[in-house]
This record gives sequence, structure tokens and C-alpha cells, in this order.
Amino acid sequence: MIVRFSIENKIEIRLCHVRNLIFFVLVSLVSCSRSENSLEEVSLQWQNDRATGVIIPVSRLQNFSTDSVQQLLEVRIHQSDTIGNPIFGTWYREDDIIRFEPLIPFTRGLTYSVFYKNTSIGKIEVPLADQARASIVEAVYPTQDTVPENLLKFYIRFSQPMREGESLRHVHVLKNGKDTMNVFLSLDPELWNTNSTQLTLWLDPGRIKRELIPNKSQGIPIEHGNQYTLVISENWLDKQGLNLKEDFTKSFFVTSRDSLSPETSTWTMDVPDERSVEPMEISFNRESLDYGLLEEVLQVIDEKKTTLKGTWIVDEEEKKIQFVPNAPWTAGSYTIQVESILEDLSGNNLNRPFDRDILTTKAKVPKTFYELAFRIKPSIKASK
Repeated sequence: MIVRFSIENKIEIRLCHVRNLIFFVLVSLVSCSRSENSLEEVSLQWQNDRATGVIIPVSRLQNFSTDSVQQLLEVRIHQSDTIGNPIFGTWYREDDIIRFEPLIPFTRGLTYSVFYKNTSIGKIEVPLADQARASIVEAVYPTQDTVPENLLKFYIRFSQPMREGESLRHVHVLKNGKDTMNVFLSLDPELWNTNSTQLTLWLDPGRIKRELIPNKSQGIPIEHGNQYTLVISENWLDKQGLNLKEDFTKSFFVTSRDSLSPETSTWTMDVPDERSVEPMEISFNRESLDYGLLEEVLQVIDEKKTTLKGTWIVDEEEKKIQFVPNAPWTAGSYTIQVESILEDLSGNNLNRPFDRDILTTKAKVPKTFYELAFRIKPSIKASK
């Protein structure tokens, strides 16, 4: 499987877990698109196939005062006979309507009630999306079927944004086809990318590191010589409110522990020709490296110390990576800069092993970056 990502999008900034934040803003804005009955009934506002707001006709509000909208109006989740607490958001006055935009987007499949002076004036149900558009598991990393006993992470990539905070309910590991194993570290918040399509799951590091209490009391999460199956349940809902289209399973065999750091000196490069846009390829000496970190830690720098723009392609069970430039290669010297945080599947980074006996193992002198040099020769035609 080949995975593409852009070097121009290395840095992701995530905004998560906004708590106890309430702010209501009352402003006059140009009216957004409305349904035909918005002047008569409480209705939903839609944008890009998402329910982004509630539209309330002013005609439904007796003795309404603009100055007190945030005290008189509330939107609450309605579940069976239970009415939840008011949800946070922003109120807008627009001509003959009041518009409410929630701080957290409305959830498909849920019903919301609008209250005016503590009296319900309407209910809205956010419909489920078409099941044909349900999410699937696109890939699980590492992609290889043999992993070391001290494997540290799985990455799960989905085709659509998923509901967060539910991974340990829906992801399980079976040992030799029968025993359910509790192997993952419980994290709050979970480790998602910015659009909730990729989850990082850590196998419990306390059980992986030898001599720690969890390792001694519970043992290592997965053991050498055993067959395991990672199961992702179809009951997991995406942000459209739809189940996954089907269960996903990945079987893998566990081999011996890996306690050695990757060595950039053993990597090999396949250098492209001048004036081509062929990829420059790096092979990691038949070792799989951490998929998530490979997205972030490499860059190609030319003689002018300029970082080249292009696309990185992870290939061959994360044992190779290619760089395809946006512009044709020119003759000259180049440097591949690799951040030392790059790890193998067991969390051993370029500077040190993840689980090192400090009494018997000599540590490297730590570096921030490791560098690989290559040169593109002038073509014969260009040199004449």
C-alpha cells in the first residue's frame, strides 16, 4: 500500500477539549440560506451537508427582546423523556429570524429542543446520513504481518471523520483466535489527527518497558511466538452517526524484541536524473519505521539551504520512502535532514533505544538531526 502526504502540511495544530466555555454574541449579519418554511417553523441550517445551526422565526417568540436573547432562548439535546443541559454556542439576530450556531457541531441521529422562556417551541431531528456513505477502515499501520514483541503503536486510518473517545470500546486484540487481550493504553483525550480520520493507539508502554511494575505484574502486551488479530468493530459510529460499513480485522505474528536504534548509515538512496521529476528513494535497510513519524521528520535541502517542496510517499511496509519534487531536479548537492525523533516500530529512535539498560548500554551523543548527502550529476547533454 502506498500513502501520499505533502511536505507543505507537516505541522498540524489541534484544538481539543474546550470546557466550560460559554459565550453568546449578538450581531447583525447577512442572512444565510434558509429552508422555505424558516419564517414559520424552527428549522435546521445546512452547510456542506452538515447541520450547522438552528433557525428560529422571531414570530414564534412572544414579547421578544433582542437584549435578552441569551437569557430567554436555549437549545438542549432531547433524548427520550430526558432533556439535557443547554448546549453552548453563539446567537445571531438576522432580520426576522434568530440563528443559533453550536460550539460543537450537531450530531446526526440526535434530536434537539428549542426553549423560549423555559417552554419548548420546537424540536429538530438531525437525520442520519445515507448508509452508502458510511466510513471504512482504509489502513492499519504497521502494514506488515510480522511485528516485534515490543511493538509500541498502531495507527488506524478511516475514510471519514470518526466519533472520538470510543476507541477502547471498539478496538480489540485476540490472541491465537480466542483470548481477548486488554493491551492498549487508555488516553484522554485520544490521539487523533485534526480531522478525526487517523487514530494513534499505544500499546501500554509500562508493560513494554522491562523492570517496571506493570511489566512485572501484567506481562508484555503481546508475546513472541503468538498469532494475534486486531479487530475494529462495525459498531463504531462516525461523525455522520453511521456505523462502519463492516468489521475490520488484521492478523499478525509476533517475533522477538527489537532493542536497537535505526542506523541512518545503513540506509541506501536511489538518486534521480537531472531535469526529471522522478522520485528520490530512501530504503531503510529492510526495517519498517514508524508511519506516523515518517509523515513529519524528513526534508530535502539544496545547496542554497532551501527546503524543497514536494510529496513524500511511504512504501513497502514502511521500509522505503520516496520524495517527488514539485519542480524538476537540478544538478547539485543535496542533504536529507532527518529529525532524531524518528522511531522504528518499537519506539527506538535515532538517538537511543526505547528500553535501554543505562548500566550496560553506552548511549550515543544525542543529535537533533541526522543528515544524508546525495548529488545529482549534470546530464551529458547539459555538460556539452
